[in-house]
Amino acid sequence: MRKSMLILMVAGMLMMPSSGALAGEERSFEKGIVVSDTNSITAVVEEVDHQARTVKLRGPKGGFVELKVSETAKNFDQVHKGDTVTLDYYASLLLKLQKSAEAPASAEASALQSVPKGQKPKVVKVDTADGVVTIEGINTKDRTLTVRNPKGELKTHAIGTEVEDFGKLKVGDQIYYSYTQAVTLEVKSPIGKPK
Repeated sequence: MRKSMLILMVAGMLMMPSSGALAGEERSFEKGIVVSDTNSITAVVEEVDHQARTVKLRGPKGGFVELKVSETAKNFDQVHKGDTVTLDYYASLLLKLQKSAEAPASAEASALQSVPKGQKPKVVKVDTADGVVTIEGINTKDRTLTVRNPKGELKTHAIGTEVEDFGKLKVGDQIYYSYTQAVTLEVKSPIGKPK
């Protein structure tokens, strides 16, 4: 869990808004809306303090971020100044109007894999979530939906004009969602430098 927090911190601090366009295959809640996004970023290790467990990274646009690395990152001692840190990100989301009165149970799953002790750090994390949100409010002028998620929280989301059946939605309708996110974080030595 802590490794995933490191991954998300690096992604959040170094990544600019995604350059990949959202790719929608269908544009109605009735048929199902699928969007996906991928992104990759590479940063360079500028400073590393193994004793204090901190690392300073320089992103592709010259910005810096300093991170405190958890004790659970077992291969942190293999990270050195000049190494590159590559973060690859993939996410997909399916949204579909729920037709049956019986909502499927919400489910979340997470998998984490890392390399053995002594190797350059590499971590792969995959998270999935499935569930149903209930429409609690519709603002047709601003094209927003307010939905209640499985945790009972209210969230408001803008709906693009390309979604054909926005005007057909009603308060009380349920929308099924399936979300997948995969993140890979890998540290490599520069060419010619010992691994």
